[in-house]
Amino acid sequence: MDENHAKYMKRCYELAVSAGKKGHDTFGAVLVHDGEILEEAENTADYARRIFGHAEFNLVHKCADKYSDEILEHAVVYTSCAPCERCLAAIASLGVHRIVCGVSYKAFSRLLPFDDRAVDREGLLRQLGIRMTLTESVLEEEGMRVFEWWGGEYRPLEELIAEMDEVKKTVVNPIRGREDSMRKKLILISGSPCVGKTAVGTRLFESYDNSAYLDGDWCWCVHPFSVTDSRLRNGDRSMSFVLSNYLDTGFEYVFFTSVVLTDPIIRENILKGITAKDYETVAFTLTCSEETLKKRHDRRGDKGETNYYWLHLSPCPGDIVIDTDNRSIREVVREMKKEIDARTVHHD
Repeated sequence: MDENHAKYMKRCYELAVSAGKKGHDTFGAVLVHDGEILEEAENTADYARRIFGHAEFNLVHKCADKYSDEILEHAVVYTSCAPCERCLAAIASLGVHRIVCGVSYKAFSRLLPFDDRAVDREGLLRQLGIRMTLTESVLEEEGMRVFEWWGGEYRPLEELIAEMDEVKKTVVNPIRGREDSMRKKLILISGSPCVGKTAVGTRLFESYDNSAYLDGDWCWCVHPFSVTDSRLRNGDRSMSFVLSNYLDTGFEYVFFTSVVLTDPIIRENILKGITAKDYETVAFTLTCSEETLKKRHDRRGDKGETNYYWLHLSPCPGDIVIDTDNRSIREVVREMKKEIDARTVHHD
């Protein structure tokens, strides 16, 4: 094993334990270039407040507008555990081409309700024109011990694994048990900023079992932002990758929210980049009045004049248009669920 791998991985494990002792999930990550750790981050996820906060994602945010493309292209992300699909896409969007993981996807699945299902993540990214090398299982045994501090309370690894083994005996794996009985759905939710996409998308995601959710605007989180920035095409490919992975791994409902879905060309490119098969798409466009949009921007604390550009774009053909004026999140979600459920067909 490369001695440098061990050096940087041990730092990731230190960050992960630090996060765990603060009550967060035990994950840490660092960005290394030319033998130097440029940035490091630990998990800050807060599920009660719906803050994503994964270590790799926090690391990407630190690096996005700080380092040149040349530095990032030759940098390596080290992470205590194999990254989730969202984080993998974020790292790819950053322009980094190599990730070194401590705990592998397979090993980490010992702490999850379901066994790992092998996915060629490098191959999926390659199909989208993204070059990425994933190295797993660096000091893996030591990395598994890090999870003993998960959530702030020390528990022996053997106890955690035994507990999850019991859970696996009683839970039906939705990927294996139900994927053949129902055609998968990709639900697109587009609309202007502040129209309610994230609030509605999150509530919908939480209301369906065996579902996954991607807020695509995270893949375009750069500063300064310009929709004409050619580098954002990496963000488009990252969205395609995450959606492909979710659909390929058997989630029945995949929710995808993003302002960029209002642009028919960008939407078409993202959908064309999805490599998964046998799914159907249900698309929504959320809208409201200019007055309502202005109030929502003000309530969020946005400064300056409200931009109505996205609000006045015509919905893409076939979209179900939902007016959110004077309606609660629950009311909007209820209407959208009716549309989604009306298109649900089970196959025996």
